[in-house]
Amino acid sequence: MFGLLRWRLPRGHRIRPGDPVEARREMVRRTLDPLLKELDGMPEFRVFRGPSVAEVQLLRNVSKSFGLRRICRILGFDPSKDRVLYAGGAARVPGAKVVEHPVALARAIGALAGVPPQRGKGKS
Repeated sequence: MFGLLRWRLPRGHRIRPGDPVEARREMVRRTLDPLLKELDGMPEFRVFRGPSVAEVQLLRNVSKSFGLRRICRILGFDPSKDRVLYAGGAARVPGAKVVEHPVALARAIGALAGVPPQRGKGKS
C-alpha cells in the first residue's frame, strides 16, 4: 500500500483529503498498475514512473520538449520573449528556464509570483 496522501501548507500545517478519497486512489492504482505494466512491455509505448505519478509516452519520438514547443506555437507564445519554466530534462526551447525537480519548479513559480520561499524538508 502506498503512503498517505497529504499536503503541506505554508507554515508547515498538513492536511489530508480523507479516507474515502484515499481508498478511491488505491482502487484506481490497483486497476491501472496492470495496464501500465502491459503498456511498458510494448515497443510502441514508454512508461516512466515516479513516486506519485506515471507518464505514458505514446509516441517515442515525441518528448516533453516537443510538446512544449508545440503548445507555444499553438498559443502564439514566443518563449524567448517571456518566461517558460520547465522541470526535468533538457528543454530545447529558447528562453526556457530549466529546473531540476518539481520542488525547484514550485519555488521558481513562487518567485515569479512574488511568494517568498518556504524552507522545509524538500529538495533545495
